[in-house]
Amino acid sequence: HTPMMREAEAVFAGAIAAETIGPPVCGFLSATTTEYLAEPGGIRRSLVTQLTRPVLYEPTVRRLLRDGCRLLLEVGPNDVLTRLNREIVGDEALCLSLDVPGREFSDRIALVEAALECLQGNRASASPVAAERTVMRPPAASTRK
Repeated sequence: HTPMMREAEAVFAGAIAAETIGPPVCGFLSATTTEYLAEPGGIRRSLVTQLTRPVLYEPTVRRLLRDGCRLLLEVGPNDVLTRLNREIVGDEALCLSLDVPGREFSDRIALVEAALECLQGNRASASPVAAERTVMRPPAASTRK
């Protein structure tokens, strides 16, 4: 996300040019413009130019909130973005990292399902924070790998 990546941007543009990109099946929000993109060409350009443009991370997250997003999932390693999201959104949305050491993939999917149930109101007495605390309890010492 810096002009110093200009050479890499050109290489990436060449590599991605041959890839088929279809219209998104869900919203694609550009983190360099905070605008939704629907056309494959626009998405391709956004993926390329993000290498050299600053990421407007906080405005992008705030846009998601304005648009009704109430669950932010981090699927990459660690939880850096999850912690940053929590600072930005406060109690307006649930922010979860799916990188949970010692947890199986099925447990991580269960976490997402529990969060969605809470956010959809299927658990009248539960809050998203309560669901997170329940599902995110560390595994028992004897089951850790």
